[in-house]
Amino acid sequence: MILDALKYARILEELAPLALVSLAALALLATERIRFLRFRTAPAREVPLWSGLDVFLCFVVYIFSQVVAEALGMRLESDLGCTEPVAFLFRQVCWSAIFALFVAVVLWKVHGPRLAPLRVEASSPRNLPPVLLLCAVSFVPLIWIYACSLLFLELAGVETAPQAPVDAFLRAVQAGDELRIILLVLTAVLLAPLAEEVLFRGLLHGLLRLRWGIAAAGVISSAVFALFHFSLGAFLPLFLVGLLLVFVLEKTGSLLYAMLFHAAFNGVQLLAMLAGAPPPPAG
Repeated sequence: MILDALKYARILEELAPLALVSLAALALLATERIRFLRFRTAPAREVPLWSGLDVFLCFVVYIFSQVVAEALGMRLESDLGCTEPVAFLFRQVCWSAIFALFVAVVLWKVHGPRLAPLRVEASSPRNLPPVLLLCAVSFVPLIWIYACSLLFLELAGVETAPQAPVDAFLRAVQAGDELRIILLVLTAVLLAPLAEEVLFRGLLHGLLRLRWGIAAAGVISSAVFALFHFSLGAFLPLFLVGLLLVFVLEKTGSLLYAMLFHAAFNGVQLLAMLAGAPPPPAG
């Protein structure tokens, strides 16, 4: 415990100057003081008509599909002798297909073939530089906050463990399992951003925004997003990531840019771990 606390304290000390510089850059981006890095907002074209029950059922299916996929993957390994990477790939394809199909049914029920209420239409390509730069400058401050959370929990005597995706990636790297590393990277930068942005920012935030406004919707959807990652130590940084994703969505008017930010953030985390950095919070 003492060694872990000292490790986190050393990380905080080493990252503090860079975190402060990054926060200053983050403030410049958020306040749009630099003309060529200003966001171009696409106006919402349609009001979402899905209900609270629709969103709740999407959350149920999101969880249920992963439970079903995990059970089927274990059967593939035990009964059919499939290799672990093949079973892992099956799990990811299975749960994402079930979830995508259910979301498509919900959206078709209330909006027909139109996706505009989900805000997945493309907005100005000029949003690309500020979105990617926002992701880059927010990474170090979020790592610093994550280290603060872990240090506090260590000093409070609360045991913490790496998030399951982070632990799986580190074990794959240590084992030199290239196929599993590739599959985990694809999950982190493709499947997770697509599914989570549709669920948390598209459906949940869209519904709450209509009823309670942007601020309340952003706070609630970000808190739910952090809770669904089931990590006490990563809750605060993931909550802040959720707020950043809401900011990107509202500034660009497009869920696609929130997906891009999410994918880039996860990709930077994986690169940091490959470089030997401490495990960051996985979004």
